[in-house]
Amino acid sequence: MNDWGAKQNRFGGFGLSFDRWHVDVWALEDTWARTAGLRQVNELRDLIHCTFFDWDAVVYDLETGVLHFKENYFEALKTGFLK
Repeated sequence: MNDWGAKQNRFGGFGLSFDRWHVDVWALEDTWARTAGLRQVNELRDLIHCTFFDWDAVVYDLETGVLHFKENYFEALKTGFLK
């Protein structure tokens, strides 16, 4: 994280800035839903069930190039019916 200029945030993760984007990053085992005992988080795709809003429930795996999302995510995106 230091190599990318990340700054630790108040929630224990790290904040990164890329051009217009600001991204918060946590170790998988430190994800809020897991630490709160609300969800099992064992792999990257489990994160789609840990967001407050449907809009955020999509994960891109940089290693494999796979996009993980809930069923009907793109239909909801098209219709504007996202929470």
